[in-house]
Amino acid sequence: WDAVNEWPDVLSGGEKQRVAMARLFYHRPKYAILDECTSAVSVDVEGSMYTRAKESGITLLTVSHRPTLWKYHEFLLQFDGSGGWSFSPLNAVLRTSLREEKEQLEARLMDVPKMSRRLKELCEALSEESVALRSPSGTALAALCPDPAASPPAASHNESGEDDDE
Repeated sequence: WDAVNEWPDVLSGGEKQRVAMARLFYHRPKYAILDECTSAVSVDVEGSMYTRAKESGITLLTVSHRPTLWKYHEFLLQFDGSGGWSFSPLNAVLRTSLREEKEQLEARLMDVPKMSRRLKELCEALSEESVALRSPSGTALAALCPDPAASPPAASHNESGEDDDE
């Protein structure tokens, strides 16, 4: 009990985040910028902290990669990493649904090359062709997953509407 330790060395990440939020509730600022403030706590604790902050009248500006925080916000500011940005109303339910669908499609598409190889093996073993591997322009699977090197990249624009290449 007589030991002296530094708080940053003793507390876990989640405990540090809870202490930071306790300070937020104590000071009750009008605005708070929270940068990954719940990355080390459970979704339940995160929900309690955000609900309490909103009930306390604290306007939250959150930097986070956690979609579970969307429901506590009304607007979304996104940066593209190249100097561009977008600011729009946030429909958390719709955005969550779209993200789930995107992740499901990505997971399924990751299996396409493996399925294509297996289909070719089966066709060779059966000495048959596959409708899925044929199309007027080559293969149907190639049409689903075109080679990015085969076509020029799409033009991108920064927020001022100018081409990024200029």
